[in-house]
Amino acid sequence: MKKIFCIGELLVDFMGQSSQGLVKSNQFAKFAGGAPANVAAAVSKLGGQAVFMGQVGQDSFGEYLLAALAELGIDTHLCKREGKTTLAFVALDAHGERDFEFYRGSDGDYQFAEFEVDNLNSEDIVHFGSATALMGGRLRTSYFQLLEMADANKNFISFDPNYREDLISADMMANYLHDCKTFISYADVVKLSESEAQLISGEDDLDKALAYLQYVGAKTVIVTLGAKGSMIANAQGTRLIPSRKITQVDSTGAGDAFVGALLFKLAQHSEPNWDAFVAFANLVGAFSCTNYGAIKSMPTMRQFLEFIN
Repeated sequence: MKKIFCIGELLVDFMGQSSQGLVKSNQFAKFAGGAPANVAAAVSKLGGQAVFMGQVGQDSFGEYLLAALAELGIDTHLCKREGKTTLAFVALDAHGERDFEFYRGSDGDYQFAEFEVDNLNSEDIVHFGSATALMGGRLRTSYFQLLEMADANKNFISFDPNYREDLISADMMANYLHDCKTFISYADVVKLSESEAQLISGEDDLDKALAYLQYVGAKTVIVTLGAKGSMIANAQGTRLIPSRKITQVDSTGAGDAFVGALLFKLAQHSEPNWDAFVAFANLVGAFSCTNYGAIKSMPTMRQFLEFIN
């Protein structure tokens, strides 16, 4: 089976008490997080082969995170340890709004030498889905370095912009959008939320946004629409792939579960059956909303089969 390489942040999510916000929360639950790490986890839990590339601190949090990935069977030989681990504190306030504070550690310092990625074969998939990579630093340089390697190696390239309003300030926006369009121009598949598609394209109308993103260069564009399903646009046309209605508990990580499931399917086959693969990814994303936590809520293949039956 093809390997799926995921580069970006691996961090600790501290989840506060519901409806208390960060100020009033007295207890926090600790979870392994970070969008590309979540994608790797989704791939591995379904039975695929995931390789994670990133940096954690030389501290107890870093040890916890690497152990969490190792427990899932994720290959971490390209991970580095230095400095302090990145931490994120999240809680919903009394109005249901997300209260978020981010303490960036050494994830932004990640770099690798090309010889270290000697097991990247041309049939492997490379996924770029970091929420912090385009904030600058060595991680951004490594991000573009891996993009050049993947393009030269003719790897299948996946991109998820993972826009976070809390992280991308107004003065960073122009560079962020420019970098996103660069990755879109190289990508075989781009996955976005509806708001991300509108932000990057500058178009409120979804059909126009999809057309723009294809014009930029993406071969296949997928926009996730929650309970409605996902819109997909490529050479075969534009269509809606429906999902399943569920009782939502927590949508944290649903987009990452979707991407991991999609890449898992792509790694299994020589030719993509886009409609079937997106339908599968929709259901995996739906399953992940039925429990708390990102990685914890992602299904194994056995759990998924029980869910759909």
